[in-house]
Amino acid sequence: MKQIATLRSKSAPLSIFVIALGASAAFFAGCTMVHLNGDATNSIEYKGDESVGRDYAMRACRKGNQNSVDVVSIVNKDEALPPGQGRQIITFKCSAKPPRPPGTG
Repeated sequence: MKQIATLRSKSAPLSIFVIALGASAAFFAGCTMVHLNGDATNSIEYKGDESVGRDYAMRACRKGNQNSVDVVSIVNKDEALPPGQGRQIITFKCSAKPPRPPGTG
């Protein structure tokens, strides 16, 4: 009887590890990913409005030591949905030039 109790206590850390691994996989499956396109642009798929996409793009450019982002397009992933609904895809280019002041294009 003592051996069974010992085996159960040794398997507890293993089950915690399996649960943590599963939770990590579920978390990373829902993360936003930056896709590097072959034409010097990048794309991010995200859920939210245009400002969320621009924020993600700017963060990605800053991680690459760039100063500004030039948005090429923002489209719905599911074309059947109205604009701004569901998941969006923003395509952008990073640039080393200084950022434009708000409202200038």
